[in-house]
Amino acid sequence: MKKTALHSKASASWLVGAVGLGLVWATPSTPSTNEVLASTMVAVMEQELYLEQVEQTGSPFDVAVLGPGFLVVETKEGVRYSRGGSLKLTDSGVLTTEQGLPLLSVEGKPITIERGNVQIDADGVVIDATGAVGQLQLVRIIPQEIEQDSNRLYHALPEQVRPALPDEAWVYQGFLQNESQNEFGVSRLMDEWGSDE
Repeated sequence: MKKTALHSKASASWLVGAVGLGLVWATPSTPSTNEVLASTMVAVMEQELYLEQVEQTGSPFDVAVLGPGFLVVETKEGVRYSRGGSLKLTDSGVLTTEQGLPLLSVEGKPITIERGNVQIDADGVVIDATGAVGQLQLVRIIPQEIEQDSNRLYHALPEQVRPALPDEAWVYQGFLQNESQNEFGVSRLMDEWGSDE
């Protein structure tokens, strides 16, 4: 397995080139070119920082969350939260964790794959041969003490949780969390939320 750079660099390079060619401009009601460029470069650096915590596997059923976000998982004890892992399909096509626990969509329902290869984009949209079949729910957790259970899932009180905002966390297919940094990474996410509040 190896670490790799993702499309964020390419996106920033395109914007820099577009600025140079005059293809990006500002109006009184829009941010200036420098503001747009600065914002994009910050997002690029944030993604590259989080890439230090993941390793590429190439498996379509391996997913990792970059940024301070968690996937939502349904268990018999209630909702739990995950930083990703090796997923699988049940006989009926439901997308689950390695332990067979369903991942929940933004509608709070399990996602069913009907047929074909599975693709998962950075926003968590799940696509099979029929098209988009659901979007993985991404949340952030307020920095209080959170517990991890035997399935390596996290438990938090409802008032600690809110939806992740766009460009705040990303789902990357074909990657897994680096186990040597996983515990440190979750602790840092809690600290970062504290600095945002």
